[in-house]
Amino acid sequence: SNDDMAAGVLAVAHDRNIFSFGYYYVQLLFMSFLSLIGLTCLYKAVISFSNCNKWLLFIACFCIPSVLSWGSAVLQEPLIIFFLGLLILNFTNWIQTKRKQQFLVVVIAGLLLFGLKPYIVVALLPGLIAWYIYAHYQKSLPIIFILSCSSIFLIAVIFHKIDFRYSIFRALNDQQIIFLKNAVFRPANSLIELIPFAPDPLSVLRRSPQAIWVALSRPYLNECKNYLQYFAAIENCLVLLFLILLLLNIDLKKLNIHPLALLCISGGLIILIITAFTTPVAGTLVRLKMPGLLLLVLGLSACAKPKMRWILK
Repeated sequence: SNDDMAAGVLAVAHDRNIFSFGYYYVQLLFMSFLSLIGLTCLYKAVISFSNCNKWLLFIACFCIPSVLSWGSAVLQEPLIIFFLGLLILNFTNWIQTKRKQQFLVVVIAGLLLFGLKPYIVVALLPGLIAWYIYAHYQKSLPIIFILSCSSIFLIAVIFHKIDFRYSIFRALNDQQIIFLKNAVFRPANSLIELIPFAPDPLSVLRRSPQAIWVALSRPYLNECKNYLQYFAAIENCLVLLFLILLLLNIDLKKLNIHPLALLCISGGLIILIITAFTTPVAGTLVRLKMPGLLLLVLGLSACAKPKMRWILK
């Protein structure tokens, strides 16, 4: 797996004293620095498009507990945040300036991110395509995003019908089975019930709202067994409350003029759906959903009114 490969690379680097000279905390500092760069890139990209409350955006970007914890670990997550920030910031600048250097950074960051977590790039693809089309034609932004997402979903359906081996829906189902077998073979303390779905488009569509809820709410407080699970459950409650406040104070006009916000919202929701479908372990779900949660909160914060009730003005 990608995690085993990353762990192997880190182990070799540690044994050979590369970069860190054998000190774990040097590796930790380096990873935290990369994560901070990625978050700063995301903040700069969103703040350039949105006139939302800057403190609100700062909280959404830098103060989500799971982003802080996983973003400062010697794992894949700091690299994911780093490449994600580089991709989105440079795509934002490239759309405005058309500089080849920025497009090259987008391609390199996208390829490296695809090597770490392919589904994150797949989740961003509809929003990136829609943004590119909108930048050239300046038509209705929500309609362009809906058509882009629908077109890519239709292409996935066509591949599903032509050859089952290339079906995304089958891949989701297979990945769920693989995760479950690993969780049973290596007994996990935080198993959650699977989302039942068939490897076909209609089943995935019907179960997607349930997948979003599972990704945002699990683990529940009443099923926690240790302090780490309680920490994750409390974070879920706070994040859900924060999302509700953002939805109550959303400025619908911004949805018509902020392609970056729609990119973050659509990409975040797709990541949450994929992770909830494929992950039967609450502890792993908390980790894998982190990029999706970050993008979703950022996108909704960018569309919030500058002056919000119950939130910093």
